[in-house]
Amino acid sequence: GSDDDHFEDAQDTIIEGGEAYRDADGNLTVNVSFVTQDAIHTALHFLASHEFPLHRVGDSSEKNIRTLTQVHAFATFYKMPILANEVYRTLRVLVNKAAHLASAVFDECSKSIKLAGMEDNVKRNELKEYVFDSIREKPEEFLIVGGLKYLSPESIEKIICDQEIDVDEITMFHILFTWIREGPGEREDKLKVAKSLVSNIQLTLMDVKYLNTRVRHSGFV
Repeated sequence: GSDDDHFEDAQDTIIEGGEAYRDADGNLTVNVSFVTQDAIHTALHFLASHEFPLHRVGDSSEKNIRTLTQVHAFATFYKMPILANEVYRTLRVLVNKAAHLASAVFDECSKSIKLAGMEDNVKRNELKEYVFDSIREKPEEFLIVGGLKYLSPESIEKIICDQEIDVDEITMFHILFTWIREGPGEREDKLKVAKSLVSNIQLTLMDVKYLNTRVRHSGFV
């Protein structure tokens, strides 16, 4: 049936699983571990009205991008294809306006999928595939110009270890080097991550001058 039917089924499932309860006035509160209350409210708003709140559609902030990405995870988990398709379309429009936001979507997708226990689900996640393919094809545009600040250690690892990304070794090193400067978290922790990942970059293919300057003084080689 429709997403409305799916929502009724999902609501029953959530309640049976102890992830929801009604207060004394009969109001339903839903607690889903892999999404925030903002994401749940956005999903419920769409299911009730078949559109997103206006501020969700035009807001390019990191918080909104992550919230919408969580809505996609919620829709995927509870099998609501109409909601999933609409949030996918909305996020594509926002990423097309500001390419670096693809990194925030990628990071949040990975996190939500892991928290929801959907990593082993063989069904493809079109949102994650879209942003990952975008990053692979144009890493300078999607990563280096403002995208690296959104990436957790787990996300930068997925990118550095990826075999399909369209970059040379110097650009890959530059991505890792720039992530230490711009990525979230403490510098010392990021240096440890970089040390564990740099073996995936073939330093022997680099220009000697670059090796003797940037690489030697990077702090993680």
